[in-house]
Amino acid sequence: MVKIQKSKKIISLEELAWLIIGLVFGYLAGIGAPFFVVALPIGAFIIWIASYLKRKTLW
Repeated sequence: MVKIQKSKKIISLEELAWLIIGLVFGYLAGIGAPFFVVALPIGAFIIWIASYLKRKTLW
């Protein structure tokens, strides 16, 4: 009988999406994209970090 093990979750889908978004906008900033193209996702990322910490801690 073969025993199937559950795979361990290393990173959530939401975290993976933010990682990809961060890499894309980091690339855009590196090639000299306009400020607002880079500033908007940075603001969204800060809001996401705050909500993530609120879910994981007791604030």
